[in-house]
Amino acid sequence: MPFIEPAVALSTRQEAFCRHYAASGNAADAARQAGYSERSARQTGCALLERPYVVERLRRIRLSWKRTERDEAQIVLARLEQAWDAAVASGSAYTMLRVLRFQAEIAGLVAPAGGTRARLWPVAHEDELGEIEAGEALEAGTGPGPLAEAVRRGHARAERA
Repeated sequence: MPFIEPAVALSTRQEAFCRHYAASGNAADAARQAGYSERSARQTGCALLERPYVVERLRRIRLSWKRTERDEAQIVLARLEQAWDAAVASGSAYTMLRVLRFQAEIAGLVAPAGGTRARLWPVAHEDELGEIEAGEALEAGTGPGPLAEAVRRGHARAERA
């Protein structure tokens, strides 16, 4: 999706709407929280979502959040790789299983033991795993997501064994 340059910069309320909507996915609540009228929040939220520059701002917010989430996941996965190596060296099957469980949670394959993981609403051009397409990833300045990276590392480990 090409960048759409707004004719006018977003107002403070429009920017607040974008941030609240990106977090909740509920246009009426986002409009209320942004300071729009309670009585017309549904209509206002719907009208804002029809404006291309608002949709573009939402997309950029979500891509920024995705980039941050992926960067943090990469850090955690790298630390889990170290824990995996230590568990293999010590022969601790329990620790290996715990590391695998954490990796699966980060990849979104299983629900975290302590509850549900916050999910971002879909962004345009995401695949079914929530990973953005290669061209979109380059545009956003991100590499492959944590799941793709974990799979790649797993294949590399299997080939070395």
